[in-house]
Amino acid sequence: MKTLINIMNQLNDMDWSWWPLLRCRPVKDQPITTLVVLKMTPVFGTLTGILVALAGQFDTPVSLLASLAFGWVSFFLLFRISFAAAWNHRAQALRATRPEADNAPDQD
Repeated sequence: MKTLINIMNQLNDMDWSWWPLLRCRPVKDQPITTLVVLKMTPVFGTLTGILVALAGQFDTPVSLLASLAFGWVSFFLLFRISFAAAWNHRAQALRATRPEADNAPDQD
């Protein structure tokens, strides 16, 4: 399992895999939240939906919209339970190895 997490995080760390949303990528010790995945979904979910539409037969606008909706939902769910989970596993491990002073919440 550790090998799979490492491979997924190597892909997560590549700038090209975040284009055009590179600014949404958190630093390595911060989690990928549901909000981050929601921000990514319109771009990558649409691409997923287009691929689904091209792989299948869409002869009506409704079937194209269904493919796009399927792409959005499937991207969100699959990314959240795979790549985001791998990232968050690493982020938690990185935060755990920091000295206690760095782990304490800010006192503002």
